[in-house]
Amino acid sequence: MELRSLAYFVLACQYYNHAEAAKAEQISPSTLSTAISALETELGLELFVRGPKGLVPSEAGRWLFQQAAATLQAVETAFSGKAISTALKVSSPLHFMFGKLSRAATAAVRPFRLSHPEYYAQVHFRSPLISAFDTSSTENTDILLGYASQNGSEQEQFLFDDEWIAVAGGLVLDEDQAPLSSEDLRNYSLWLPPLLPAEEARIRAYCRQHDLPAPEMTSEDVGIFTRLKQAKQPVLLLAPHSLLASGISRNDLAVLQLENPLHSPVTAKITTKDEKLTVVAQDFIKLVREELNRQTVTLYNPPVSLRDIQSILTLYHCRNMSEAARRLNQTQPALSAQLRKTEQLMGTALFARHYKGLHPLPTAVHKAPLLQSVLNLADAIRQGAQQIAVMDEPVISFGLSPMVLLSPISATAISNAMREWQCLCPHVLLKVSEAPTHNLQERLKQGEYSIALMESTAHPENAAFLTDLGPLQYISDIDAEDAPLALSATGDSIRNALMQMPEAAEYQPALETQSLQLCLALAGNGYSTIIPAALADNISSAKPLLQYTLPDAPHFYLIAGTSGTRNLNEPEHILLACLRKAFQAAN
Repeated sequence: MELRSLAYFVLACQYYNHAEAAKAEQISPSTLSTAISALETELGLELFVRGPKGLVPSEAGRWLFQQAAATLQAVETAFSGKAISTALKVSSPLHFMFGKLSRAATAAVRPFRLSHPEYYAQVHFRSPLISAFDTSSTENTDILLGYASQNGSEQEQFLFDDEWIAVAGGLVLDEDQAPLSSEDLRNYSLWLPPLLPAEEARIRAYCRQHDLPAPEMTSEDVGIFTRLKQAKQPVLLLAPHSLLASGISRNDLAVLQLENPLHSPVTAKITTKDEKLTVVAQDFIKLVREELNRQTVTLYNPPVSLRDIQSILTLYHCRNMSEAARRLNQTQPALSAQLRKTEQLMGTALFARHYKGLHPLPTAVHKAPLLQSVLNLADAIRQGAQQIAVMDEPVISFGLSPMVLLSPISATAISNAMREWQCLCPHVLLKVSEAPTHNLQERLKQGEYSIALMESTAHPENAAFLTDLGPLQYISDIDAEDAPLALSATGDSIRNALMQMPEAAEYQPALETQSLQLCLALAGNGYSTIIPAALADNISSAKPLLQYTLPDAPHFYLIAGTSGTRNLNEPEHILLACLRKAFQAAN
């Protein structure tokens, strides 16, 4: 991966046509296209898709744009010739959408560096794809960009009003469709994408004010446009324009205005307590405002390669030309030439030469962390691309614990969810595996499974909860209270729950099996067993059953677990939404 290829990619993202982008950089369209194709091949990602207006960045392309821009900005900063030592951290809880705010904040980085050479700005919005590489934590930031809080704050500085729009699904509209009145809106089902609390409160207050039906909050953001395109009934997705900007550019969906307009103020909040940093943060906000009023195309021209940067850092750490050349597998003359080139570009010497080797000068000490950050960002791009490439494969690995399908309600809900999902995602293969809960948890942690349905005795969060399996019950033939106990093997969730109970010693099995289904088959037929209440309906016995809840019995819930190493892709989001919908209907 070369810095020049990243620069060409960032350039292409700012145009709908590669030919226009190439003209801006004064290169041939074939040079630009070849560089982007090579980058896509190396990273294993599709970076552009064709939208109604032309080529637009894919979900992976949006993620890479932020990473590439940050990498190229770090290169510019390192080679600026100034002894920069302080970072101004700018972050946002909003997803990067190529909207007004993200474009303006990114464009403001260069003029800020020129006006404040002793500082450098780091801008990062949330990643729509990868949580493991999302560095946009709002806890350690100097400026926070986003929507105004519900009650407002004197610290929040107004930037612009983000107008709410309606994106239509399930209907064909006239090209000159008039803005939607409140009466029009009452004829549709209303959806909301995932929103921050202040924005959700804003739209719900708007709906109450105009006597509109309460909108339904969807559980996914990436997959919402697929659901809109395939909607059978008229539906409108309501959201601020900036949140939907990227999705609208990639999908041929009707965008409608509201007759009674609704706006969400976008603000900048200085959160640093450092007085000097507060002053320069105010200047950065001023530059963002200026960029909002113009559409600046940012061109990057990296003067070096990643290999050049690696060579300088190796010299910095080795302090010896011969040793550095050996580690880099280069000749000393070639390495010396690279050093001279870098010093010329920076306009200053980096090392003092003496008979014992190289001694880093103050400039090298200041620049080394910045140069290292360039390599770190490049490594993050490679690692992140591997994660996304796995997500883009048309296969979803889906895990089930044995207990899940033994509940009649769960089996029906899963079947209904899978049928609906296959209609929405017909080209994606669903690979379903069965494994004990502790194995599913480990595979989710390692990213082997995207989604897993399993039981839990801990009360789940609303997002994870699917259905209630009830407390543990003792099941036996009514004529055989002392029937031998059949239980699943040690390590199973039922056995683990029993071992935590005060009367654990009373529940020692006479028969231990890996099959929970066998326990159900034996119960009422000469054996007893202990299972969650919801599974009792699966026991077939010609005789009446003795059935009671154990004292202080733990409660079991069915939950949907997701991979902790990355965010879900579009088909996975849709599958999770179908599962939640099916279980809500079943409950």
